[in-house]
Amino acid sequence: MKLTRRSFVAAAAVALPTAASAAEIGWKDGHETVLLFDPALAEGRAFADAGSAWNRAVIAIEGDRVRFGRELFARRPAIVQGVSLHADALMLEEVAREAGYERVSLAREGQAMKWVLMPQLRR
Repeated sequence: MKLTRRSFVAAAAVALPTAASAAEIGWKDGHETVLLFDPALAEGRAFADAGSAWNRAVIAIEGDRVRFGRELFARRPAIVQGVSLHADALMLEEVAREAGYERVSLAREGQAMKWVLMPQLRR
């Protein structure tokens, strides 16, 4: 998977309409965008490099995934984008769902899964 600026912006654009509609109902969550990546995957490292170039919070997925996810979602970021293995994507999505988030995008490229999670607007 080759991560380009175009694909990075396209992934962010998927989440934009949902975020824009949040203004109508009163946004209660943070405004931070967090990028998660698996450092063992070349796709993940490329994603992290692109995110750093855009001055985004970039965090490697390490350690206990449930504890990692709970600590992350307790911060209430507005958007969480990630590139990881399928198992990690599923585990983090489950933790996110418990915290009131939903998946808004999921794509597979080779071994890597690209995904986006956002707070549910209908709580």
